[in-house]
Amino acid sequence: AASDTLKSVNSQASVLEARVAQAQLEDEAKLARQKAVFEQKLRVQEQKNQMEVRANEAISHEIESLKANNSALRKRAQELQEGNRLMRTELRALESRFGLAQAFSASALKS
Repeated sequence: AASDTLKSVNSQASVLEARVAQAQLEDEAKLARQKAVFEQKLRVQEQKNQMEVRANEAISHEIESLKANNSALRKRAQELQEGNRLMRTELRALESRFGLAQAFSASALKS
């Protein structure tokens, strides 16, 4: 009777050990699947991050190009303004001389 009880306890212990081992295997498989899904999500996110970095670099280059172009345009605008200022000064001088010439002509015609 005692040996039957011992056999029964041993049998139950073996069944329990098998259940625990099976549960561990299932947990490990579940964790492995979760890990694979997580790693795939990380890879996708890393690819997106790399694309964003490249896009940001392209935008930065575009900004630098636009800044350089704006600087050149400002310089050209200043040159044109200076040229216009000089031409206005010359025009005023010519208008003044023309006025004197008109006055001289009018005076000469009267006499």
